[in-house]
Amino acid sequence: MLWIKELKIALLEEDELKIESLIDDLPQFDSIEQMKEAAFMMQEVHNFLNQEKGSYASKLVKLKKQKEFLNTTVKKYSSFDQSH
Repeated sequence: MLWIKELKIALLEEDELKIESLIDDLPQFDSIEQMKEAAFMMQEVHNFLNQEKGSYASKLVKLKKQKEFLNTTVKKYSSFDQSH
């Protein structure tokens, strides 16, 4: 089935937008085997997205810490600036 092949490719390419598009357009399956394969691929997508979620969470924590550091540094040095 073309849909399953496209989902496999999107997963291999880690193409989140294509994965989302394919999930949104879930087709009618012709056999139990196709349903089983689709269910397996959905589990693989789930695992991938959970992994990405963890990666994004880590990046957001780093970004928040960097932002706090910059804000603190700006406040520290702006108190010495007499031009305001």
